[in-house]
Amino acid sequence: KAHRHTHPRTFAPPHPSPPFLRPARFPLQLLQAPGSLSRRIVPQLLRRCLLLGICAPLLYYPFVSSSLIESPAAGFSTALLAWVAVWKTMDVEFGTADTGVFSSLFSLVTFICCPVEYKITVKDGKRQPASVTSRRFTWMVVNQAMRVSLLMTLYWALDNLAILQPSSGNNGWMLNPMDYTIVRYVWPVTEASPDTFLRPLPPLGYSLRIYAEVWVVYLNLAINMDLWSFALMAVGYMPITLMRSPLTSATSPLDFWGRRWNRLIHGLFKRTVFQPMVKHGVPKAAASMSAFVVSGLFHEYAMSFTRTPLTGLQTLFFISQVPFVTADAVVKALAKSRAKRVTVANARAVDGGAEGGGGGG
Repeated sequence: KAHRHTHPRTFAPPHPSPPFLRPARFPLQLLQAPGSLSRRIVPQLLRRCLLLGICAPLLYYPFVSSSLIESPAAGFSTALLAWVAVWKTMDVEFGTADTGVFSSLFSLVTFICCPVEYKITVKDGKRQPASVTSRRFTWMVVNQAMRVSLLMTLYWALDNLAILQPSSGNNGWMLNPMDYTIVRYVWPVTEASPDTFLRPLPPLGYSLRIYAEVWVVYLNLAINMDLWSFALMAVGYMPITLMRSPLTSATSPLDFWGRRWNRLIHGLFKRTVFQPMVKHGVPKAAASMSAFVVSGLFHEYAMSFTRTPLTGLQTLFFISQVPFVTADAVVKALAKSRAKRVTVANARAVDGGAEGGGGGG
């Protein structure tokens, strides 16, 4: 009994969960991280069979819902929620999740069911979810309003500005010529749409439209995910910052993928794929490749519920980012090592000069 109250990953009162959830402790014991008391209560094989029985239907559910609701956006969103929930369950089961998610049953259920994660802080020597502040809430409201306004402006521009509209005649310019080549010759898929890959545009219009569409993707993702951030704030939790101005402030591929773009998925795959592999001696480049492959498979799964699934291209895109990220990391490591050597050499020169001056005096 004393062990149960002292173990940092074991559920023990008092806790901040709502009163109606306090009696339901058994599900928490099923999902606690390795090393907790629940490992003696529920055998590992039985527990994982139970989790498999929950996760497999959850991943299959988007196929059912997409057959009933003809909406690519709804299918994509449902697949996103299902995948993240299952992956977070694995995150908890295999002990890679932050121990702060076990501070209460409510915090654990919220962590698994909400795609956006909350920040973890240390209070009275215990890790627990950070509380939301009025300043953060105000900033989120203002930021969300600005994003919605910009998105509406971009939609208007894509539909009405002449320079962004495909011309009626074929003047030799195609929207997404690289995608067209890949789909037709390198990575064949089912019936690529001519409207998608053969829309003639002038050179400037092509570049501007591609850039505007990138912003549309970013804004849609940021706006929809931050709706879940508001849900977290409604229950008193401080959400993590999902996007850190990736399209305007990123300075390199490593900075873009590692620190600014979709930090929810980055943090999840870093904890569950990259760090465990590096810990077991796998080279960082191979671990990074594995994380990008998993990210590609995740996007393949989600995009399969849209009207234009490009099978394989999602994974191919994310794998193509590995050389850029790896090269960026190598260059930064070499620059850091060189700067350290120069600093050491300068320090030795200064020390040598001081000793020589002392002897001469």
